[in-house]
Amino acid sequence: MKEFDIPIERKETILALGPESAGNFCIYENGKVYYEKDLGDLIEENNFENYKKVLLDFLDKNNLKPDIICTDLHPEYKTTILGQELAERFNAKPEKVQHHVAHIYSVLFDQTIRASIPQPIPQKFIGIACDGTGYGVDDKIWGGEILKLEIRNWKLEIDRVGHLENQLLCGGDLAIKQPARMLLSILLGIKQPKEVWSIFSAFYSEQEFNTLVKMHEQKFNSLETSSTGRILDAASFLLGFCSNERKYKHEPVDLLERNSTEAFDLQPRCDKQDEQDKCDKYILNTSYLFEWLLDNLDKDKGRLAATVQRYIMDGLIQIAKSVDPNLPIYFGGGMANNKIMSQIAKENGIIMSDNIERGDYGMSLGQLMYYLRSDKL
Repeated sequence: MKEFDIPIERKETILALGPESAGNFCIYENGKVYYEKDLGDLIEENNFENYKKVLLDFLDKNNLKPDIICTDLHPEYKTTILGQELAERFNAKPEKVQHHVAHIYSVLFDQTIRASIPQPIPQKFIGIACDGTGYGVDDKIWGGEILKLEIRNWKLEIDRVGHLENQLLCGGDLAIKQPARMLLSILLGIKQPKEVWSIFSAFYSEQEFNTLVKMHEQKFNSLETSSTGRILDAASFLLGFCSNERKYKHEPVDLLERNSTEAFDLQPRCDKQDEQDKCDKYILNTSYLFEWLLDNLDKDKGRLAATVQRYIMDGLIQIAKSVDPNLPIYFGGGMANNKIMSQIAKENGIIMSDNIERGDYGMSLGQLMYYLRSDKL
């Protein structure tokens, strides 16, 4: 277990349980943070039972009784349900933190602990969060987000000022396991079924293909997502780097990154969407990206792979700077580990974690930091 001294004084003992996909938790008491990570994917029951044992043993051994328990916003995560149970056991206040907000605040935690002199968090800033899956406040699946955070009337306000274009997860979670479903969904938004059948004929029978087409048309058993991970999955499949069976977690994205060389020059297409009474929102058009890929499939695949990642990062930065060019930008989430995307972020002066895990294994620290500082920007 790691320990951090943090220059923030709060009277409460705070427990943050992290997400479900990567077992980690942290506890704050009297300016010290205890952080346990690498407890595995909690979807696996053995990992989850070990996670609970490690957590409860630590609380018991150190006679800690949490006053606040932070969890993810997703109502069905095992950690969210556990947080509710522990809140009742300890008579603690539950605090739900949206997934991508936690990713951004994990970068702020990193900034806080590595500064030799405590640095104040700016009154307002922009956060970019990119990953595979995170439950959004609109009940959709987020994953390519630009958030503006600022104090208004002594309260933290979070505006979702931009995101990747929503695409359909055809068949829900099956679209994560079978990247062809994600690609098919994207292409059906820009082409007629007969125009894309040849791409999928080696993976689906004509009957299966037609069933998927109907699912897409009717949005049956399909969820909208702005996920960066799913876009990279689809591109990896289209370019032939992965099969239609994900052999390990993040395989399509890993293979896309490994096979990347030098990007072509493709300017991002960012569409402004009027949100009426709310702030204007910018959408990074990923359908346009795939139209371009289809028109250029005869070109070097390594360069096409790099172009996909650069297009996304360039577009998100363009949107972030369009919102306010003077605000600092923080970049978190699993895709902050991507070499191409993180290099572009560095070149643009964007702040990332150096000491804290950039993906889900650092999320409990982000949840904690959100609670510690969301009213003290």
